[in-house]
Amino acid sequence: MKKTMKVIFAVSMILVLAMSLAACKPATPKPSGSPAASTVPSGSPAASTKPSTAPSTAPSTAPSGSPAGSAAPSKAPEKEMYKNATFTFEVPASWMGKYEAKAVEGGYQFIDIANKSTGGVLCTITAIPETTKAPKPDDKILKTAGGKTYILSVPTDVQYGKDAKLKAEYEAMYADIATVISTFALIAK
Repeated sequence: MKKTMKVIFAVSMILVLAMSLAACKPATPKPSGSPAASTVPSGSPAASTKPSTAPSTAPSTAPSGSPAGSAAPSKAPEKEMYKNATFTFEVPASWMGKYEAKAVEGGYQFIDIANKSTGGVLCTITAIPETTKAPKPDDKILKTAGGKTYILSVPTDVQYGKDAKLKAEYEAMYADIATVISTFALIAK
């Protein structure tokens, strides 16, 4: 009888713990996609959506000496997606929590927050009429659809100050623009 009570108590505690952990899981934010906002910090719902990565609360049934009981579960790297009303892309790892999106005429600028006082612009994504040529030779055409061409342009002047740490941060983020280009997608309307 005493052993049965201990088992019931242990099972009850596990259930309470599992329900508590499930209730603590953050809700996935829904992006607003409103181009009316002039600045969208990288952690805000309009700038990103994060997939749930909450660990499983199910108890393991594998014996402790077996490979299933001793191996740590592999965890896929968390990916953050930038999303607005028109397009989406995977946020590069070096940008996580360090950028903001600013609405500009015809598109959005992506800015390194730490270097904002000296410019900090990493790139700008704009939509131009499909028949228009890209304004600068270094502009990258991302997609053409619906009578518009979406281009990514980068600044031609220095966007960071003299601080070596801030320069290194900006250069790392700038180098990862390739991720923005390779994962850019238009949102179907």
